[in-house]
Amino acid sequence: MEPSSASDSASRTLTDRFPFLRADSPVPTYLGIFLAVAGFGLIAYTWGRVAGLIFVPLQLPYIVSAGMSAMGLIVVGVAVITIQAKRQNAAGEARELDRLSEALRDLAETLPEAGTRARRARAPRRKSGS
Repeated sequence: MEPSSASDSASRTLTDRFPFLRADSPVPTYLGIFLAVAGFGLIAYTWGRVAGLIFVPLQLPYIVSAGMSAMGLIVVGVAVITIQAKRQNAAGEARELDRLSEALRDLAETLPEAGTRARRARAPRRKSGS
């Protein structure tokens, strides 16, 4: 491996190496949905196992292990979805601010020229006889 390529790979950011981590990537949203659905599926499985048992002490291990794990999956899934939605909104706002600042730069470049022409047109003309 060449030394220059090693330094190039070290200088790349994490989102350059893993494009699914970018703010505009839908992968984290799908991951959050998958985790939440898996949590609900685990609740359905736990309910099916517990419903067949009449003796409560035999139901508790299912409820504690699978039920609590399912709630954890649901909470983590919803958190991933929420964080990704906020990242996408922030990225959209950053793009809008970039476009706005570019438009303002363009406007600032054209306004001095227009302002100078308007001042010249409004300036009172001196009378050559006085």
